[in-house]
Amino acid sequence: MCAACSLIVICNVKFMPPSKSINTKLLVRELSDGIKFESSVDDVSVRLSLRGEWNAFRKNGRFYRRCMDGRVISSQGALDFTQNEVQLFHGEIANVCRQMLSKNCGSLSSHTAQILERCTKLPDHFYHQLQDVYFRAYPEGVPVLPPDRYRDLVIPITMGCPNGQCSFCAFYRDKPFSLIEQNRWNEVVSSLEQLFPGGVAGRDGIFLGSANALALSFVQLESVIDRIVHLFGLPARGVSCFGDADRMGVRKVEQWQVLRDKGLVQVVLGLETGADVLRERIGKSRRLEKTRGLAFQLKQAGVAVGLTVLTGFIGEEFFAAHKEATCQFIQSLELTAEDRVYISPWFTDGAKEPESRAYDEAHEIKRVLSGQTAARVTAYSSHNFYYFS
Repeated sequence: MCAACSLIVICNVKFMPPSKSINTKLLVRELSDGIKFESSVDDVSVRLSLRGEWNAFRKNGRFYRRCMDGRVISSQGALDFTQNEVQLFHGEIANVCRQMLSKNCGSLSSHTAQILERCTKLPDHFYHQLQDVYFRAYPEGVPVLPPDRYRDLVIPITMGCPNGQCSFCAFYRDKPFSLIEQNRWNEVVSSLEQLFPGGVAGRDGIFLGSANALALSFVQLESVIDRIVHLFGLPARGVSCFGDADRMGVRKVEQWQVLRDKGLVQVVLGLETGADVLRERIGKSRRLEKTRGLAFQLKQAGVAVGLTVLTGFIGEEFFAAHKEATCQFIQSLELTAEDRVYISPWFTDGAKEPESRAYDEAHEIKRVLSGQTAARVTAYSSHNFYYFS
């Protein structure tokens, strides 16, 4: 979806006239980044930011989430609607807030009442403008994050991928790698401040985008982390990023310790497979010594390691070799409980989801690995990733 596109994806929902009244018995939670109110009698709940925009909405048993790029997602499916229908959807939520104010004005705290009122006064073009701001902040979008970092505040510091040759990659293949220059960085920061006026409030951590933050030199990476923490603060779960051991400079354990002390808590490496021949066939280096060495350095420095593993990406006849070599390699790293192995069923570029074989292989590798490593082994459905507001 491009910034100029006025269409927002929402689920197939009929826009009904607003009900005449909303039950006045409310459960209100005041959060660090906004409020959430719900009425079990009317089966309605809304989560709003401090600024008044909605992030989550439930009504009549249907649940919706707003994405940072302007889409609205429901577990019951997603379809394209006209801009007018989208505006009706946002208007329905504003109307719910308006009725909450009208029926409960004497019992709401001033903080809650102010946020509800802000929601009712957002101009018609507000959400469309946010969509434009998103693409100024993230020129290539936020294509994917590790599953336990979905609530991170993503800070783009690079674009593209320094490898760009992985045949399986639906996100960065053939996209030239570049650093975000200083003049562009100022625009990115300004856009991020518009998207996230509360900084890291309500966010679990910070994620350095995009494909390989470790391609920066140590001095550059240290400076970037310092600037980001100064601007946005440091959340409880610290800073994380993707990395490629074959596309970075030589580092020392002491340098990783410096970055850890500044907030770096995890680096996620794209292993994909421990079979050298298969790695070469999918566009990665067949030599795993650098990946092994980087994992050991990170562990020595107190930085957690994440490893991504693919399934369904190669012929079925190669799965046994893939499973054996991958499990042996991961077992040799002596990972601990704070580390993660993410098993991701592969999907072709443009496909809605992976083939069933990819899921079966993921289940099998997870079963074997769970008995061989202390790291947490989790599923990684990258084709279902949404960067929620």
